[in-house]
Amino acid sequence: MKAFDSSSRSTETIDRIVSHYDTYSEVEKRVADFILENQESIASMTTAELARNCQTSPASIIRFSKAIGFKGFNELKYYMENQILSSYGIEQAIGKDDDIAMIKQKFAKLNQLIIDDTMQLLDNRQLELAIDKLVNANRILVIGEGGSGAICISTYNLFLQLGLPCAVETDAFLQVMATTHLTENDVVIAMIHSGRSKNTLDSMRQAKINGATVICITGYQKSPMSEEADIVLYSTTRSTLSLSDVPSARISELCIIGVLQLGILARNFNKYTVNIEKSKEAYKLKRI
Repeated sequence: MKAFDSSSRSTETIDRIVSHYDTYSEVEKRVADFILENQESIASMTTAELARNCQTSPASIIRFSKAIGFKGFNELKYYMENQILSSYGIEQAIGKDDDIAMIKQKFAKLNQLIIDDTMQLLDNRQLELAIDKLVNANRILVIGEGGSGAICISTYNLFLQLGLPCAVETDAFLQVMATTHLTENDVVIAMIHSGRSKNTLDSMRQAKINGATVICITGYQKSPMSEEADIVLYSTTRSTLSLSDVPSARISELCIIGVLQLGILARNFNKYTVNIEKSKEAYKLKRI
């Protein structure tokens, strides 16, 4: 059987097994059948365990894996699970019979997929524009609510360490009050994954009336908030839309803030490094 190109392993592993089924030997068909019927549990199996279940030898499992383009069974199961996690959200990816070791493994891989998706989705030009505005702002106001509100507070913490003139509001009434006093030299970061919060949208509009630049972090391109913003940075999620404030959306938002923080740091490394050290020294005053 001809070995396959490895360039698309992460998306075609299961399809590859199925499409060449007719070319397999009887032993290879037993291996293929077991893998296809037990996709969720394969990742936790060793080569010897799979061999026992297929009534064959570990060497046959390795040969089967190599025949379809992998270095061995460990690589096959890695890419197959990656495909499963790419296709389903976290609640589908976690099975009712998964032990804690498997849950840890799946959650770690899911988070890596979220990070990869976020980095691919971020537009470099929009990031550069956002960093330009933040570095030169007289004031930075971070607003949001719900699950994103927690990331707003983390953003305030990170920017404050850099010495940026930053404030945060997650209360709807205080948000709109704060944006009333902004000017054209100020920047608002509005963060709501759905992009459809009336409270935050009202505050964005008030900020724009006063001439402030609005940076929106949201997961939806055609949302009211993304259409109103001057700069849009898109987050992502791999959970179902029926869940609100899911962990994956928070991870994606944190990734975006992390990129902004490092981008700002790179603009004036010496200045911001000194500010970070000052912040660390201040922390020591509060430690026992």
